[in-house]
Amino acid sequence: MLAKFTQPYSYWPSWLINLILVIFGSVGVALLTSLDAHPLVLLAVALGPAIGLIILFNPEWGLLLLVFMVYTRFSDALIGSLNAPSMAKPFIAFLVLVVVARWFLFREALTGWKYPLIFLGAYGLMGLLAMLHAASPEAVRSAMSDFAKDAVIMLIVTGLLKNTQSLRRVVWALLFSGIFLGSITTYQQITGTFTNTYWGFAQATLSHIIGEVNDYRIGGPGLGPNGYGQFMLFLVPLALDRLWNEPRRHFRVFAGWALTVSLLTVFFTFSRGVFLGLLVVLALMFIRRPPKPLALLVTLALAVVLLQFLPARYMDRMSTLVDFLPGSGQDVRSEVSFRGRLSENLAGIQMFLDHPILGVGPLNYKHHYQSYARELGLERRREERSAHNLYLELASELGLVGLIWFGLLQWVTFKGLREAQLNFRQAKMPSYESLAIAFAVAMVSFLITSIFRHMAYPRYVWLIYGIVLAIPDVSRQVLKNLPANHGGSTGESTD
Repeated sequence: MLAKFTQPYSYWPSWLINLILVIFGSVGVALLTSLDAHPLVLLAVALGPAIGLIILFNPEWGLLLLVFMVYTRFSDALIGSLNAPSMAKPFIAFLVLVVVARWFLFREALTGWKYPLIFLGAYGLMGLLAMLHAASPEAVRSAMSDFAKDAVIMLIVTGLLKNTQSLRRVVWALLFSGIFLGSITTYQQITGTFTNTYWGFAQATLSHIIGEVNDYRIGGPGLGPNGYGQFMLFLVPLALDRLWNEPRRHFRVFAGWALTVSLLTVFFTFSRGVFLGLLVVLALMFIRRPPKPLALLVTLALAVVLLQFLPARYMDRMSTLVDFLPGSGQDVRSEVSFRGRLSENLAGIQMFLDHPILGVGPLNYKHHYQSYARELGLERRREERSAHNLYLELASELGLVGLIWFGLLQWVTFKGLREAQLNFRQAKMPSYESLAIAFAVAMVSFLITSIFRHMAYPRYVWLIYGIVLAIPDVSRQVLKNLPANHGGSTGESTD
């Protein structure tokens, strides 16, 4: 039953593991019929022991489940829609115990944590320093509390993503997350059921589109239109790459599905910043690693179909981007959303100039915004606002130190992905070489869309950086394990 999960550790007999599962399963069923608790708690009690043992002997399944849960905000959505208890907290705690237990039981080496620990430690140190000077230390403490949880997720991902098989499966965990969310979103948009949140995974708001026109903008599992579009766009280069280069042909159907619903979701958010990111992503994917003729025809046919689903006012909203061009004759301050963004960005610049070294402290931009906005005179709203620009958010809240930290993180990230690409090429593994390129393009999409979006949902950010920082170590393990007479063999695994 579970022999395939325990193969690396054959000294654990499969019959013993099955017996333990039966015992735990029986206890779970007994508890299921006797406890008075939320149905999801009872289900977790019944299935938890079996799932826990599976993950203990093959933690990769825990990694994949973690990626899916984080990217879909599975626990948060159910908490908001069904008043369910948090599933993420106990699951993450369990994964930490699994990593520690396997280190003791199986003497597994803890590799790949060098750069994550350095960057996480530096960010934590900046947060601690901010408590000494921030106008709102409570906001800093809140930010650091959330950061500690997200840092654990990043370290789990980096620690468990150790080989090419895990890398391939993590990619598919991301794409199936996109299929799950994007399919719900597409159904919601086509049927017009915007007031149905679909268990919290498809939240939509009636928002300004252009002129006097309002329409529903899709926000997914509570990310808001811009944030949802940003992280669905991240999946587009991965889906395109798998559509073009996936060795298992039947899986290309899923890649096409993921690509279709991810692109449609980008359109349904009406996000102009994400639209610009999409243009860059498509250009880089087609230029950096052009597809074969058949794959290109399939992609173009898919594009023609997708164009039929564009919202009625989508291109009208995107056309307003021309107003930023010199000589357009348009005053961007005449539109409410542009005027608000301009005020938020100028306030961020002024905060940085007033606090250039360490900034005002994490989550303290909101605390200072209105005092700067009143001087600018562009903003009519009187509530707290965010920077709506990751770089200005870093500059205003963490100062020059934070900008240097983030710049070094990007240098290490792209240098590592380039190294991974070359290593996979040397190992004659073109499918993984193309994956390294796709991740680099995905990271470019994140950096571009971050010009128009602050770090509102850092858990996504730490998750994706945990994955990309692990990829170079995976490629080094491939070269390390190559046979001495490695030659014409591709070394590809079809998983």
